[in-house]
Amino acid sequence: MSERFHFKRVVILGGCGSVGTLFASRFAESRDTVVTAVDLVTPAARIPDIQVLKADPEQPTAALRELLECCDLAILALPEDVAIRSLKAISGMLNPEALIVDTLSVKSQICAALEELAQPAERLSINPMFAPRLGFEGQAVAVTSVRGGKRSNAFVEILRGWRSSVYSMSAEEHDRATAIMQTTTHAALIAFGLSLDDGTNQPAELLAFAPPPYRTMLGMVARLLAATPDVYWDIQLSNPYAAAARQRLADAVKVLDDSVSSDQVADFERLIERLGALIGDGREPLQEQCQRQFEALVSKDP
Repeated sequence: MSERFHFKRVVILGGCGSVGTLFASRFAESRDTVVTAVDLVTPAARIPDIQVLKADPEQPTAALRELLECCDLAILALPEDVAIRSLKAISGMLNPEALIVDTLSVKSQICAALEELAQPAERLSINPMFAPRLGFEGQAVAVTSVRGGKRSNAFVEILRGWRSSVYSMSAEEHDRATAIMQTTTHAALIAFGLSLDDGTNQPAELLAFAPPPYRTMLGMVARLLAATPDVYWDIQLSNPYAAAARQRLADAVKVLDDSVSSDQVADFERLIERLGALIGDGREPLQEQCQRQFEALVSKDP
């Protein structure tokens, strides 16, 4: 059982972006928590129950310094390069008893930067494994403890209270897993989308008579386009295992092409057997899940 700790003053750097807004809105639900979103680009309209400060965390103002000196939770909802530079800029200003949390998709570099901080503040690195608009309920959050304590434990309990599933792992374990789940997946989707440029049909024009797998894949490409490119850039560039993941993807396409080019059905059958072995015991539940998704897709057709 973790020690109970209530965060009364929360500062979110990048608090007006999609991830920052998600955290700001949830913490603001507690009436005795003061939430301040710090961002270079601030909304024109007031955000209910959230204070907004226009400031650059890489060049902290006196107002930002004052906030950091008295906060008990500072969340970095920023791109990786900005987050690391901001962390260096604000480290000497932070309340030494505060908890510092980042929300980056790659952990190796940010966790190293958090380790290097010359202060006793607790540090926690998390990765919400979902698009912010989905909210926390029923979603997974990966957690890496850099310097733990009662505030870190309390933050994890808050995530669970928001009905998230929390998975603890090291920075290396995280990046190896996300190189498969995110780097490879996004690379495959981008490559799939680009491969549709055959100089004749526009991809969307084929939807009227396209089978569910094509429509699902194209829908996933379209969903990818809803986020800013820097989200996927960090995943492809900064993960130390990303290049190897992309190479495995390229090698797999070559193996498939070689199998078909050999004009030997046995080669192709062995590929499918290998694929089945990789999926293993999870095959049937995944098949059922896919079937439900396809049925839902068809049922929504006009």
